[in-house]
This record gives sequence, structure tokens and C-alpha cells, in this order.
Amino acid sequence: LAAQRSALLILRRVGTELSLPKLRSALEKSERGSDVVLLIERAIEGIESKVQNTREAPEPEVEPLEIIEEEKPDEPESVPQDN
Repeated sequence: LAAQRSALLILRRVGTELSLPKLRSALEKSERGSDVVLLIERAIEGIESKVQNTREAPEPEVEPLEIIEEEKPDEPESVPQDN
């Protein structure tokens, strides 16, 4: 149960939409009223909340970068050689 609890807490924070079908399936198979059901529900809610917030977030307004070309010398600088 401790490992299962830890896994569900982690999924709540870092889970993605891909986790939802398995979590919903586990929820259906779990005994009603158990601690596991509550953890699964919280994990599902956490993931759905993240997904919804990601979809609603507007694209940031970013001004295009100005490209500054550096002056390049016509010939490479001579490098002294040690003999």
C-alpha cells in the first residue's frame, strides 16, 4: 500500500493524459471507500487540472529578435608560430 500511495502521489504531480485511462480503470476496480480510491481520484483531478490549465494558457507574446550581423575580417589574423 505504501508503494501504491507513493506512485499515485507522483502521478498526481507528473502524470499526463496518457495516465488517465489506466487510473480510471484502477478506480473502477478499487474497493469503494478505500484510501486508494481517494488517492486515485486526486491523481485524476490533478492531471485533468494540469491538462486544462495547459490548454487555456495563452501563447506568450514575444517580439521577434533582431539579428545583428558582426563585422567579419576579410583575412584571418595571423597567428605567430613557435619554432
